[in-house]
Formats: sequence, structure tokens, C-alpha cells
Amino acid sequence: MTHEECQDFDVLLGEVPVGRLSLENGLSTFVFFEAYRQRYPRPILGQRFEDDLQGRYLGKGRLPVWFANLLPEGPFRDQVQAELGGKRKHELSTLLALAEDLPGAVRIAIASDRTTTNAEATYAGEPRDFDTDGLKIRFSLAGVQLKFSVLQRHNGTVTLPAKGLGGDWIVKLPDRQFPGVPTNEHAMMTWARLAGLDVPEIGTVSAEQLENIDPSLFVRPEPAYLVRRFDRSSNGGRIHMEDMAQVFDLYPADKYLRYTYHHIAKVVRAVAGPDGLDEFLRRLVFMVASGNSDMHHKNWSLLYPDGVHAKLAPAYDLVSTVVYSGVSDELALKLAKSKRWEDVRMASFHLLADDTQTDRARVEHVVEEAINALVRTRSEASAASCFPEDAWMRIEQHWNRVPLLKGRFSTNTS
Repeated sequence: MTHEECQDFDVLLGEVPVGRLSLENGLSTFVFFEAYRQRYPRPILGQRFEDDLQGRYLGKGRLPVWFANLLPEGPFRDQVQAELGGKRKHELSTLLALAEDLPGAVRIAIASDRTTTNAEATYAGEPRDFDTDGLKIRFSLAGVQLKFSVLQRHNGTVTLPAKGLGGDWIVKLPDRQFPGVPTNEHAMMTWARLAGLDVPEIGTVSAEQLENIDPSLFVRPEPAYLVRRFDRSSNGGRIHMEDMAQVFDLYPADKYLRYTYHHIAKVVRAVAGPDGLDEFLRRLVFMVASGNSDMHHKNWSLLYPDGVHAKLAPAYDLVSTVVYSGVSDELALKLAKSKRWEDVRMASFHLLADDTQTDRARVEHVVEEAINALVRTRSEASAASCFPEDAWMRIEQHWNRVPLLKGRFSTNTS
């Protein structure tokens, strides 16, 4: 059965039916199943829905917001569209093409009962998988960098599964516009891990070590970046996750708009408690210290290890953007009402403490400890990565314009 013949689709979290996603005359609609609403304990699809499980969530000419955020962006999305032949215009077609390996625990399948269009009815029956037309790329992860879900073999090679499914690692290929992006991310993630942040297992891989991936996609003679998927368990199970654009009901194009780091902090504090907020603060300090101007809403996520209770997902997409010219030279979102690096000081974190109803002394302690850890581990991070020394010097120069950090890098890493 082809996608075009189906207009009603079941949304599941793992094996749990959640609701129905429908398309009619360009209007897409999502509604929860009554059985899901009554379920206890009930796995959470998204924080956005928790206050209104009775609602109808709409997308005119595209998917509803939460589902649109499951799709890739930029070159990655272009690659999928190229494989689709450019014929399917609605976002739902792209979602269906990638439905077997979406982020988190979400699954999409042909509606189990095509005669029942009322998604509020009690769910009954089994979903049916659909033909994905032999696509090579079957997984989706938000972001613009070209990437694949892969398997790492014991001999050191990395392979794209024959059907494009079941990968437990992500490989990110060299960027067409900016040199050394995989090396940059590997270095920043290494530094973050050494400084005590929660990061997944990472590595690098050469083009020669990649199997079933077209070598022509390697646009630069650089290693690719490898990171273990934290939304998959060791036995291949799915662990649910959602990013902050989904939490705040923002389409991907609005990932830099409306909300601030204070809003993210309040969400993390509410769902993950004081310890979760501490990790968020450490990561925020790292963002400032590494000069990362691209930590937008889609680069912060919640993870649901048990399907019900949220925690801050491990750090990902950590890069230093200050080492590149021609990119934004300010924070992606506002911190203490400013995006200027020159305005980041301890008082900024005091305001964040007030907004999250957290003791200022606790926040200040976490921030100071985070800075000290970064200073201590800078040399080790440099030695453990292939990030060029002149790039590290650019980061040091960046520290000297940030009041929170000024003078501390040089005096402690000589």
C-alpha cells in the first residue's frame, strides 16, 4: 500500500498506541486515542500535550508543530527529498519515508482501522507497516548536517545497515561550508566529558572505515564524527525524547525565537528537579566558554528513560562557532535579556536563579565549579583531540571578552 492511498496513520510510543495523525485536503490533524488518555501509567509523548489531551492539533499545509520537529533540516533533508524523487510535497510524506527510525520512541504506521476516522475512539487492532520504496536513508534526526544512523563493527568499521534501519550510532560527515566541523564537535564533546558534563560515547571515523555510504558525500578529506545514540538502548530498544522546540510548540524555523535560556531552565527545573538544573547550568557555562552561538531550542532535549519521567538528555551538537568567520557572533537565545557575549557575567546567572526559584548561592557554586573544571581540563582536551591549536587560541581570545571568564583561561593554562 502506498503512502498516497493512506490518509490516516497511527502514532505509537514503542508498542503503545497514542493517537491518530490524519491528512485531508492539505490539513493535517493529530488527536489522542481515548484509551491512551485513560492509560495509567501513561507514557508521555510531549510536555506540550500534557495540559490538553483532549485537543486537536493542526497543521495547515504541513504537519502539526510537534511532528514537524521530527524531520531533518538542511542538506540532510535535501538528501531524503532527492531519494523521494522530489514528488511528494507535503511534510507528511517525508515523515512517512522516515517513520521506521524516528527520534525517540515514536513510530508511525498505517491506521489499524481505516473505517474508523474518529481518533477519539478506543484503539483496537494492530498497526500495519508500509512500503518505504527502497530508501537508503530511513532514519530522522533534527539538524542540518548530513548524517546517517549506523552500526559500529568490532573491527573498527562503521556500516550503514542494508535497509537503513537499526543503527545505534550516528555518523556526521564533513560540512560543505565550514572546514573541520566533525573535528570541532569531537573536541568540544571531549572537553565537555572531561569537565564532567553528561555526554554520549563519541569518536571519529575515516571515509575508508565507512561501509555502504557513498564516498562522494565526503565533501572534504576530513574524518567524520561518530556519536552513540542515546535514544536507543543497548538491546536496540527505543528511548523517548523530545527537543525544546517541541516543548515550546515552535516550528523548526523558529528555533531561535520567542523563548530564552531562562525558559528552558524553568522547564528543566520543573521536570528534572534541582539536579537537572545543575546539569543545565554546567552546560550553559560550557556553551559560553566554548563560544557556541548555535545552542538554539532544538539543541536541548528531554529524555524519558522510563517513558514517563523526564530528565535533561545528554549533551549533543556542542561546537565552537567563534572559530569560524562569517557566522553569528552572539548567543542563540537571550540570557539575562541579552545575546551579547560581553554581557555574560555572574549576575546573569543570578537572574536565572531567581527565575527558577533557586538559591543564588547554589547557582553561583555550580557555575564556579563548572568554570574551574573547564580550566583544569583544557590541556587534556587539546591532547585528546585533533582540534588545531590556533582554534583553541581563538577560544581563549573569546574568554577575554566575556566578563564571567575574562583572564581565567590564560592564567591557568600556561
